[in-house]
Amino acid sequence: MGEKFTLNTGLHGIYSLFNQRYSIEPRAGLSYQISETKVIGAAIGFHSQLQPLTLYNQKFVQPDGSIEYLNKNLDLSKALHYVVSYDWQIAKALHVRAECYYQNPYQIPVYNGNINSPYNNTFSALNTISEYLNSRLDSNEPIPLANSGTGENYGLELSLDQRFSNNYYFLFTGTLYQSHYQGADGIKRNTSFNGQHIFTALAGKEYRTGIRKSNIFELNARVSWAGNNPQTPIDITGSLKQGQQIYDYNRSFESNLPDYFRVDLHIGFRKSRARAAHIWSFDIRNFTNRQNPRYEFLNFNTGKIGYEYQLGLIPVFSYRIEF
Repeated sequence: MGEKFTLNTGLHGIYSLFNQRYSIEPRAGLSYQISETKVIGAAIGFHSQLQPLTLYNQKFVQPDGSIEYLNKNLDLSKALHYVVSYDWQIAKALHVRAECYYQNPYQIPVYNGNINSPYNNTFSALNTISEYLNSRLDSNEPIPLANSGTGENYGLELSLDQRFSNNYYFLFTGTLYQSHYQGADGIKRNTSFNGQHIFTALAGKEYRTGIRKSNIFELNARVSWAGNNPQTPIDITGSLKQGQQIYDYNRSFESNLPDYFRVDLHIGFRKSRARAAHIWSFDIRNFTNRQNPRYEFLNFNTGKIGYEYQLGLIPVFSYRIEF
């Protein structure tokens, strides 16, 4: 397409032996070389995936005692991806990239039964990782699913990358995004992964020491800041009344936990000898001892919401020999 245009096209295929479902996915990308250091690009493509096998293998015991797998023949979940990008090689080792994307997932498994409950109506496979379905819900009925759910993901990503040069490097990445879905009730809600922002910065520096400058002393740091995963609010009144934790599924994924923040530090020393290299390293993970919530729970003694936290400050020392 000319010296400045580059076109990449192709087909991707996926076939599931588990339930004989398949998908043929055309994809294409076009880039234009604005100058020796600047490139813009656009891409479009179809993508498919299997859901966690636990979703297909959910057992339903029928009145006669037989077992049926109502969800075994669910089709592949699909999405159409659009991407627009801009690359700029600022210097020999310094590069910046901006990317805007939009994805519209469809054929997502959602509830397809006759029980009108908040959990059923707001369920979507987009919010699952590997867990089994809640097989009880508001009754003892099974949970049949159908590929009628949809979603949307869109965002803007920016990265600034200094490749290792002159004994140092750094990388900054930032993403602003939104992630939504629609369950059986057709209402647009946050997915369980809609943290809305992620920022990461890391940098490192090496110092060569010794008579022959063959030893290396290194310093590295990493800072991460991200929006936490949305939670389904706990129904405090209902939970205290029933003596167990009850969720308000009418407000699925409306509760926002405090942001995730973490700083990691690394100090290392490598001493090279004729037959082996000796390497010492000392890491401090979560240097600020930030209390990052994993999820919230109801404290039945106080009647208030509390948090289960991730690990705090962790020092790690290691030593190894490389021959």
